Amino acid sequence: MFVAAASLLLGLGCEAGGYASLGRNGAGPDAAVPGAQPGGPLSGLPWRSGTNAQTLDRIAAWESYRNRPTDVVLAITDYTSWQGITQPDAVLEGLAGFSGKLVLSLPFWPVNAGGSLASCAQGDYDENWRTLGATLVAHDRADSIIRLGWQFNGNDVEWKATDPVAWVSCYQHVVTAVRETAPGVLFDWSRNAHGTQNPASGDASEAYPGDEYVDIIGIDTFDMTPSSPDEAAWTQQCNGPDGLCAVIDFARAHGKRVGVGQWAVVTCNGFGDAGGDNPFFIQKMHDTFAANADVMAYETYYNDPNAGEFCTSLHDPIEAPMASTFYQKLWGP
Repeated sequence: MFVAAASLLLGLGCEAGGYASLGRNGAGPDAAVPGAQPGGPLSGLPWRSGTNAQTLDRIAAWESYRNRPTDVVLAITDYTSWQGITQPDAVLEGLAGFSGKLVLSLPFWPVNAGGSLASCAQGDYDENWRTLGATLVAHDRADSIIRLGWQFNGNDVEWKATDPVAWVSCYQHVVTAVRETAPGVLFDWSRNAHGTQNPASGDASEAYPGDEYVDIIGIDTFDMTPSSPDEAAWTQQCNGPDGLCAVIDFARAHGKRVGVGQWAVVTCNGFGDAGGDNPFFIQKMHDTFAANADVMAYETYYNDPNAGEFCTSLHDPIEAPMASTFYQKLWGP
């Protein structure tokens, strides 16, 4: 699941307090920054907020849990075939009644199918990506956000940035192809927060495709490797080279908005350093979103009870009761 700078927000820093409030009086999310959308969040929060879901029932359950509407949903499609990636009709139909924003995490090619950065970089997959654009238009989702090649800086994905030059070219090819059929789609360049193994330089920005090809700067951040049990640990992780605060700084420097597609407490696995039922982590994520609401495109809590993953669920089932209660308190009305 898996450039530090000290850019300041009104002189307060990326985690600063001093924002107006959480509810409808908070900072507006639609400043004149690329990736902004007209109309305020359905939730009434100062930023667009949601979770992962495949069905309207799951969205309704999340809204009932936190007593607040959902602005954005992260949907996981079948990415073992081109049809699953570019024609995810079942997922799109299952969410047809959702009036918020849809986020899709998509690889450069189907996994375990022999794809390569070299083939992608020379345009071999372009026609497939034009099909995705057409599919999104057909389902009235031409304004979706695509987290393309997400978590590219780790070792856990086929599409990792082992060759940053080819990776950038591949990303640019995909963006160009999708925009030919769905020019309104937004692209989220998203790393993981737990260290850059690829590119080998250790600098994820070496694989930045360029401002023309990126609408949102994104990150996945779980409370693990390292976890954040206290202020000192949080500050070290967030300011990072690959921490949330560093990514916010990078986004500001490029005039982009910020997406946090997968964030969560971790109550199992965690590669030996799971933060567990940690309301402190919930508090710090909330405070960082609120302090940077002017550049927040969206955040989606990754509510996943799968024991083979990280047992992050705050609701249905509740795997972290203290964190769950705290999330309700902070995100509720």
